[in-house]
Amino acid sequence: IQEIFDLSIKVCTFKCT
Repeated sequence: IQEIFDLSIKVCTFKCT
């Protein structure tokens, strides 16, 4: 699902820094 993928990218942008 793309919704999960999009959310995952946003979460990663917030925590993968």
